[in-house]
Amino acid sequence: MNHLDIRERIKTVDFLIKDIQDYNQTITNCVSNLHDIILLIREDLKQINLLIELHKQKYFSNWRLLDCKNQLYNLKLHSNILDQRLEYLIKALQIMNFNQRIYKTTKIE
Repeated sequence: MNHLDIRERIKTVDFLIKDIQDYNQTITNCVSNLHDIILLIREDLKQINLLIELHKQKYFSNWRLLDCKNQLYNLKLHSNILDQRLEYLIKALQIMNFNQRIYKTTKIE
């Protein structure tokens, strides 16, 4: 699970979103979609932690295997979606900044 580096990626997304100064409908939609997937990731992590705690309470837990394949699959899937949605946000910000520069240069002339 550490190879996904989810906690740090979510922190980075949070800092990026806090630094956005201008919002439009596209940016707001991208941020909302990022928020939704982060909530799903947090739920995945809660489920995995719950399974780990339940496993620890079982008899012979050291001899048993922890089965959280489905939760890990969901976490990886949601992690990939987070990456895609972050790319959409970055592209939208780049387009918005490009459009603002074009508007400013044409307005000056």
